[in-house]
Amino acid sequence: MNIIKQLFLENRYKTQPEKTNPLQYFSLPREEEVAAQVFCTVSVYAKDHSLLTASSGLVWVTTSFLCFLSEDSALCFAFPLFALCQLERAKTTSNIYVFHATTLHEQHLELFVQEQRHLCELFCDRLLTQLRKAMPDVQGIHNFLRPLLSERLCYGLTGNGEYEDREQEQRTMSHAARSDASSATKSSKDTAAPPLPLHTPASSTVSSSTSAASSLTSSTSASSFSSWKSPGLGAQFGYPDGLSTASSLASLKMKHWQSYFQALGTNFTLLRTAQLRQLVRSGVPNELRGELWETLSCSLYVRWKCSKFYNQWLKKLEDPAVDRDDEIEKDLERSLPGYSGYHHAQGIDSLRRVLTVHAAANADMGYCQANNIVVAALLVYCTEEQAYFLFSQLSKYYIPGYYSKIIYGVLLDLNVFTYLLEHTLPHVHKHLADIDIDLKLLTLNWFLTLYIKVFRLDLAAQVLDCLFMSGPCVLFQLALALFKITASRLLEAQDDSYVVAAFQTCFDSINSFPVGFSHTISVDKDDTSDPTKSISDSSSSSADNCSFEQLLSTAFETFGYVTNDLIHSKRSELKASVLSSIHGFTKRTHLRGIYEQILLSRTELDFIYDSFVQALGEDQICHSNVLEQCIDYEHYMKMIEFNADWFRNNSPYETANDTLAKRQLCLRLFYWMRDGNGTYLSFKNLVIGVERLKVDCVLHSAMLVFYLYDTKKRGFLDKEDIIELSETLIFMCCKTNTSRDDIYLTTISKFLHLCFSGFREQNAAFALSCDAFQKVVEQSNLRDVLVLFLQQITQGFLSDENKEDVFFNRNTN
Repeated sequence: MNIIKQLFLENRYKTQPEKTNPLQYFSLPREEEVAAQVFCTVSVYAKDHSLLTASSGLVWVTTSFLCFLSEDSALCFAFPLFALCQLERAKTTSNIYVFHATTLHEQHLELFVQEQRHLCELFCDRLLTQLRKAMPDVQGIHNFLRPLLSERLCYGLTGNGEYEDREQEQRTMSHAARSDASSATKSSKDTAAPPLPLHTPASSTVSSSTSAASSLTSSTSASSFSSWKSPGLGAQFGYPDGLSTASSLASLKMKHWQSYFQALGTNFTLLRTAQLRQLVRSGVPNELRGELWETLSCSLYVRWKCSKFYNQWLKKLEDPAVDRDDEIEKDLERSLPGYSGYHHAQGIDSLRRVLTVHAAANADMGYCQANNIVVAALLVYCTEEQAYFLFSQLSKYYIPGYYSKIIYGVLLDLNVFTYLLEHTLPHVHKHLADIDIDLKLLTLNWFLTLYIKVFRLDLAAQVLDCLFMSGPCVLFQLALALFKITASRLLEAQDDSYVVAAFQTCFDSINSFPVGFSHTISVDKDDTSDPTKSISDSSSSSADNCSFEQLLSTAFETFGYVTNDLIHSKRSELKASVLSSIHGFTKRTHLRGIYEQILLSRTELDFIYDSFVQALGEDQICHSNVLEQCIDYEHYMKMIEFNADWFRNNSPYETANDTLAKRQLCLRLFYWMRDGNGTYLSFKNLVIGVERLKVDCVLHSAMLVFYLYDTKKRGFLDKEDIIELSETLIFMCCKTNTSRDDIYLTTISKFLHLCFSGFREQNAAFALSCDAFQKVVEQSNLRDVLVLFLQQITQGFLSDENKEDVFFNRNTN
């Protein structure tokens, strides 16, 4: 037994509801917060009140969702609160709290909560509070859902009239639900009234709506979607598998999905069960794929909440003044050259719009060259708006950091995969290490493009099906399965060319099987059996003769213990070292040609670079020419705060004037270093400025200070400049509580007297030139104070190990 599987059996990485973060598990928006959680048993009933399934686990109330995850992960759901059309708390004589719920799609659920009384009351209160806040979201929900194929499959709707009648009916139910929930949760004591039957609808309203829905769905067949217009480029240019909606295989698939939707809900009210996972693996109908991806990833909810977002960005980008990304234009026609939709302007224009909006709306991420491949695949099955929100959810929650400017996410996952391979197939890992094979380079394209570039497009779409259904662990399970299937060839390899050829043979074998071969659904018209019961045997699979279904079987059955919890755990464990490695490599690349050109030491330059990156953010670094990378005043202040003791340490003796002096000094340093370069300071000018401070602070201290305060480049200092300089010198050099304070104060006072006395005698306007300033400095013996002042400033830009000793130790109490 390999080590990883043993750890799995010890439950170290097994999904456990009590340790699960529902926001991460269900990919909920980041603004969501958990309001309450309790342990309960959820029972799901069919429209005829027969029990469909029941499971025990944790239920959470978040800002906008009601979430449930069973102990065995066999049942889970994340319902938006506005999808609960009716919710009642039954009156019971026991300590069990019972809730009857009816959803948007007439599902009947019962929640049995058996916890301490105060926890149950808290759950009731938070649920009621969040339900009230969700009430405005009910308006217009049916208009939003109307274009979805699942709605047509469930209700057989052919006209707007039926939909509007149903919407009005459920709006009435929704208002009643809030009233029922309110009255039920106000009472903190159970009454002696008999409990409601647990399998009976809580009101006649539910019964009537259920019977109405039953009459609609009873006459609905899987072919009722024939008049429905499919979204995505596939509707016009054809789907990669070539299956039409009229084919027997597509019709049978749709029939099974229709049965599932009618029994266990769809879109906002979809129950996720083991049967759903098997249906996804057996094949998702092309017309249904985009909607299912949205539902599983929670991007359907995000699109509903941000219904105007995409179109607003399109209007912004219509402005001719907006710069076009040349990288996007270069990649458009080479995204999916094998798909006919991208041989036409319609497909290219759609891809351009989605990529441009995503890059503009996510400036911190920008555009990565793999974005075009993934978005191009999504657009085959989705509208532009669907593809935008799907890709956003994918890049935020499933594969975070994959498409950042430094692609740290994919590099992190490649490290995680190396760890998994070493512990699951140690003999293969050892042999590849012995012949010096770079696993990261070998598998980078698999992970970065989500296997779209290595599998046929219809097979890659099935990978996305499984990814949205099961999470990022699918990417690792597939990679491990590929290594297992090609293990015999890999163990014979002596160089990288043989390894690449072994995998290419495997991919050619998988891609060569005819469309539909890997699907195990019978195409017999009279066959209505469950398509998930027949799974191909993977025991005989090899690199020369492996189908896609055999690959999936190997991935999910042999490596099923590689869970999302394991992936998240290893990501957290390895993230710091990966980011440090990336940062070190990037720094060496950027500074390689600079070390010999300046008078700062290598350590000092490294520290300035680290401070610059820390303030600006690693993702914002320009990798083509870091010397011209610019920083604004806000981020410059962050850099000063990180490193400068004189700025960060607030002495108890510090006054409001001292605080003002610090701010004014920072502003003058920024203006002086940027050297007239607009409103930004480049990394090059920052390095030059620190170099001048360090090298010239002793021999040319007076001249440096003069130019530091002559920010307007007039060639003289006025009265305000001299007063500000004196206040800054007092703050920087005379706040140590030592005997030197009085000496420096006397020196600064003498400097001020000499500056102003000559102009008072001549009754002239005050304007102190550089030569006159240096003369006054010498006469007042201010030079030592200025040297100390400049050294204090310089210390704020250099590491602790390289800070020079100053004339005294400052008291930092």
